[in-house]
Amino acid sequence: MKIPPYILLVLATLLWGGNFVIGRAVSGAIPPLTLAFLRWCVAFIIFFPIAFRQLKREWPILKNHWFIVIILSLTGVTAFNTLVYIGLHYTTSINASLMNSSTPIMIYILSFIFLKEKLSKYQLIGTVLSLSGVAFIIMGGSFTRIVNFTFNKGDLIVIAAVFCWSVYSLLIKLYATRLPGSLPF
Repeated sequence: MKIPPYILLVLATLLWGGNFVIGRAVSGAIPPLTLAFLRWCVAFIIFFPIAFRQLKREWPILKNHWFIVIILSLTGVTAFNTLVYIGLHYTTSINASLMNSSTPIMIYILSFIFLKEKLSKYQLIGTVLSLSGVAFIIMGGSFTRIVNFTFNKGDLIVIAAVFCWSVYSLLIKLYATRLPGSLPF
């Protein structure tokens, strides 16, 4: 059975957003490192049977590029999730989600600096729309609210997580085309 792409997009959004809500809800009961570890244990149990054949087939490629695989694991899985869960101890899931919405912008900036990529007209329009939406939510209809907006410790930790995810995304962009085979990342 093939699942339609729009269903998968909605599911991905729900799971991604739900991660912030659940992370905040259990922030007082489960330490951030434990939560990140448990989350990836569950993911491993679910996805290992699905990915085993491809992993076995691609193992020589992964083994040859072990260093980049470790860097991707540290930035995209370990650091991002752990920092988000730590940040959620000090901020709301709404604030964390708003900070997370800056991810594409940070990826653009890193791509411009390190890959010398230019922003397309559509990326620029998307960035303006995204920032406008975030500003509208933060302002709650009041311009004075944006002037008085401050970052708390948790917001800054989530921004560090966003930076880690942006580095991960940049590395994927850089290495996915250079590695042979059909790596899942």
